[in-house]
Amino acid sequence: MRPQPAWLLSSARAIAEVFVRKGFGGTRMDDLVTASGVPRATLYYHFRGKDAVLSWLMHSTIGHLATAVRTATEGPGNARDRLESTVRAVLATTAEYPEACRVLIGNLDQTGQLADTVAELVAAFHAPVMAVLEEGAADGSLRAVGDPAGIASAVFGAVTIAALQALVVEGEFDADAVGDSLIDFVVRGLRGDA
Repeated sequence: MRPQPAWLLSSARAIAEVFVRKGFGGTRMDDLVTASGVPRATLYYHFRGKDAVLSWLMHSTIGHLATAVRTATEGPGNARDRLESTVRAVLATTAEYPEACRVLIGNLDQTGQLADTVAELVAAFHAPVMAVLEEGAADGSLRAVGDPAGIASAVFGAVTIAALQALVVEGEFDADAVGDSLIDFVVRGLRGDA
């Protein structure tokens, strides 16, 4: 894949909407050409087909998520504060890129790179959250857990499913309200002083 031009980044939301609306199987390159507003030859210059476009979109979304999580987990406060910030950061990323997040979760296995995508998600979310969980046990702001990897996966699942519930089922996404519910359930359940 060639370096991505600015027009592609600005077209990401429209491209993601096509995958959300039509699904991977129903999406054609012509649909992506129309959504991006560029000539077909230009899109093919950068991508060999719709699977490559989907792969780019998924990796781009994970990149946004990784940046948000890194900022939150390296931010101020004790580990519990940073875990709360991480939950809110993931939800804010979902609110900023709702279609791309839906595409990411709904198409994890479509590009034939499931193991690579999961490894990216582990690096972007799970590893930093596991570090915060361990720091929280050490500083007393979170209780010690026997399986930090499992708890990080549970937190990721809770955040992801709650966000998708709001986006898909309810059709409206209030990141602050979802965050308040998740923090009450997840983060406070891990408190060190509970």
